[in-house]
Amino acid sequence: MFGPGTAAAYQGFAIVRSIVPTDPAQGGLKAANQSRPFAAGAPHGGFRSLTPPDRKFKIQNLFKFERGKADLLFSLMAALFVAFMLLSFNKQSMFDHRSIPGDEAAYSFGDYMVYQVQNVGHMGGLAFQALRRGEPLGAKARKKHDPKLQPIPRLDWPHEGKLPRFGKIMLKAPWLMPLALLALLIPAALFNLWNSYLAARKRGREQRPNRSLYELSYWFGALEYVGYFIVYTLMVPILGYLVSTLILVPALAARQGYRTPRWMLISLISALIIVLVFRTGLQIKTPNSIWLYNQLPLDLRAFMLTYF
Repeated sequence: MFGPGTAAAYQGFAIVRSIVPTDPAQGGLKAANQSRPFAAGAPHGGFRSLTPPDRKFKIQNLFKFERGKADLLFSLMAALFVAFMLLSFNKQSMFDHRSIPGDEAAYSFGDYMVYQVQNVGHMGGLAFQALRRGEPLGAKARKKHDPKLQPIPRLDWPHEGKLPRFGKIMLKAPWLMPLALLALLIPAALFNLWNSYLAARKRGREQRPNRSLYELSYWFGALEYVGYFIVYTLMVPILGYLVSTLILVPALAARQGYRTPRWMLISLISALIIVLVFRTGLQIKTPNSIWLYNQLPLDLRAFMLTYF
């Protein structure tokens, strides 16, 4: 019934069983005498993840507005942007060069607007008196009510010529829409800045940390790399695209902390590949007169100006 292989396997299992203890108190086999991590009842110290759990997302909160830690900084930046637009409004919108209603007119735009304000007050007063007498305001309604009633008169135009229509002057002005947008943006930016300031004060009273300065330091920290590229653009007319790139790329790598010989070699090779691709291959524009190349012999200078 059983072959010789089965008998040999049974004898081998019996020998191992007699040598290796299988007492459960000892953890079974000697090779597995430590508690298994996923076994039920096995002792363990607990598992704690350092990754914070994801917050539950609700679709109704997709457009929910909340003022965060850096809200005051962004509100201040928005207010400064609106202030910049206000300061540049006169020149950018041609408001300084407005000639309304015309260069030949004997009155200015300010005189025209003063008249319009006075006219509104004048006609408003007459309309109030007409309502108190029980008279309608419209011209047709007044004539229908009493044929002797005249339309509510305008204020006399104090200047020469015919009074230009308000719509013709205002709606065709190139500065009208920028002025209307500023009229909306300025109070909105100030209102948002004030509410952001109140929220920041409340957060300070609750002793919650305000990381606005920390965020601001990172924003201004990026200007350091802008300075590096400005220096790089100033170096190209002096040292050429090849030498300037071979200096910039390892310098940026060292600034990021990659200062070992291996990384310096990698950065130099990367800089050389950049030069070969963009200058030698794609022939990007560089200055025609480079100080370092001008010190070379004419043939070598022409070669370097063409390919490097």
